[in-house]
Amino acid sequence: MIPASSKRTFSRQIIAIVFASLPLCTVQSAQLERMQFLMGTTATVQVWGHDSTFCERALDAAFAELADVDHVMSTYKPDSQISRLNREGATDWVKIDPRFYQVLQSATYYSDLTEGAFDITLLPLMRLWGFRDGIPQIPHSDVLQATLRNVGSHHIYLHPNMPQVRFNQANLQLDLGGIAKGYALDRAAGRLKALGATAGVLNLGGNFLTFGTRPETVVGIQHPKISDQLLGTFEIEHGSVATSGGYEKYVTINGKSYGHILDPRTGTPAKGLISATVVAPTGTAADALATALFVLGPQKGAHLLKTLDYTEGILAWDGEDGTLQVYISPGLQSTFHATDPDLLKTPRP
Repeated sequence: MIPASSKRTFSRQIIAIVFASLPLCTVQSAQLERMQFLMGTTATVQVWGHDSTFCERALDAAFAELADVDHVMSTYKPDSQISRLNREGATDWVKIDPRFYQVLQSATYYSDLTEGAFDITLLPLMRLWGFRDGIPQIPHSDVLQATLRNVGSHHIYLHPNMPQVRFNQANLQLDLGGIAKGYALDRAAGRLKALGATAGVLNLGGNFLTFGTRPETVVGIQHPKISDQLLGTFEIEHGSVATSGGYEKYVTINGKSYGHILDPRTGTPAKGLISATVVAPTGTAADALATALFVLGPQKGAHLLKTLDYTEGILAWDGEDGTLQVYISPGLQSTFHATDPDLLKTPRP
């Protein structure tokens, strides 16, 4: 069903900001920064090393890792490995890069951990809603239910002994949008560490990863209802931060906004939260869990956070009276500085 009127609207996509005191050079070390457009967003990498020549080479290597992830895992590139897998996976085993195989292993792990709230088989649903290369529309219920039957990570078969994959559904299609950016940060940071970088701060479209000894880094979380205001800030020494929000990317159909994060269980835009931020040891974990928490909602999301080691989060939603409600996990409560202190009085979900 195509509505009488529809339009595509995208709000700002950078959902966290790094503030740091960044000297360009000291007596014993150097720091360089570079920005580039990759994976459909802006990538910024800051690296610290023993001299500027090293930093230049390290930046080259880091961006090469980001570009490789994009080349392998972008569904917008017909020659990417994921596009070939989507074309051929239902007919035979498809050999893929071992690192791509590891990402699929991680994706199925987070799908199991979150009881299906995180899922990488949603590409047909994204297209059905017009979120990908189409006209935004509310799908007819019969078509939606038929498409849902082909959704689910349990349809992905990973060969136990070699990096090969196949599907058991003819219409299965993968999209790694909920995990690829976090994984790309892990790859780039791992390369910097292997080269001997003393520290790094990486930002890929609002996904952050930091490591090493460097000037203090403060992460600001975008207010989900006020575009030019922060919800609050917190300090981070090392680890990764990711935020998923309904305001980040959405479409407007017949005057109503629909977020692009779909609930794999219903095939419709997730409801309950308006933003979910995760702080985790790796970019992969932060990215996948932020998506999953957004789908799970306040109560189930907060419960999942309590079960995860070395993982913290901030959940925001609209209360019954329309006021913003916020849950901050215990490990962040002492360091999170809310723009509005009253937000810290939100009852536990």
